[in-house]
Amino acid sequence: MAKDDRVMIATFARMDEAGLLVATLKNAGIEAIMRGQYRPRLFFLAGIYKTLCEVWVAPDDEQRARQIMAENEANADAPARNCVHCGEENPGNFDVCWKCGKNVVAE
Repeated sequence: MAKDDRVMIATFARMDEAGLLVATLKNAGIEAIMRGQYRPRLFFLAGIYKTLCEVWVAPDDEQRARQIMAENEANADAPARNCVHCGEENPGNFDVCWKCGKNVVAE
């Protein structure tokens, strides 16, 4: 797929947050890519350095990707659970472990 054939669905100030969304979408069968993680850091007047990372998907996957994002946001208060692969504690709305990148629950 050509670079211009994708749709940006989210931006994040932190690369790890963008990476979690990419992993979650890939886990759901959606090819997602992260862009911007290598851009120079931008300086804001408040003195905060941020890298604006973007998550992009194919146009045909946009609606489903946004639905997954909305479901994750709605479940943000779910109880934490431990990854079955590495034992790391993850927020309850994570399907993919932030540490090892595998499914939090057994496959």
